[in-house]
Amino acid sequence: MLTLDTADAKRVATLVARATNPAHPILGGIHIAVSDGLAIFSATDLDLAISAWVDSTGGDGRVLLSGKRLVDVLGRCPGPTVTLAPGDGELVVTSGRWKAKLPTIPVAEYDPYLPAPTPEGTTLDGDAFMAAVGRVVLACSTDRSREMLCGLRLEPEDGGVRLAATDSYRLATVHLPADGIDTGATVPATALHALT
Repeated sequence: MLTLDTADAKRVATLVARATNPAHPILGGIHIAVSDGLAIFSATDLDLAISAWVDSTGGDGRVLLSGKRLVDVLGRCPGPTVTLAPGDGELVVTSGRWKAKLPTIPVAEYDPYLPAPTPEGTTLDGDAFMAAVGRVVLACSTDRSREMLCGLRLEPEDGGVRLAATDSYRLATVHLPADGIDTGATVPATALHALT
């Protein structure tokens, strides 16, 4: 059994559900792993992976269930805390006097899709980063035959990171100050749209 703050659980489940693929029986799920006082919610559609965590009280364990159903049920919880209790093929969600039962998916089915551990990186101001992404991502190409132009390039430059995108007709760039970035990457625009 696991107890979470209801508002935190709703917020995290809603965020993580952006990375689910509701058309896929496994990738439509949210994976919850509990360890050392944290409940880690994860999801991926193979283009985007999101993990977020909330403080929790209760035992260790893992469960996988429909992301859409979990978000719907957490959105209806009336109490300040919510309890998640895995049972035989189901998860019992209790908040105050309110209770719901959700069917679970065999958790081993999700193992091949688990997001890789996040490498050590740098920390950027979230608002500044998302504002920069919003200005640059508009220049990304939507032509899937030109895959490299469908993403946003992040490149270390002058004590920070340069965000750049182009569709061959437009070019948008923004520089953000940052420490510890030494490798560039191209991130699909679809993944970034899911975060904005």
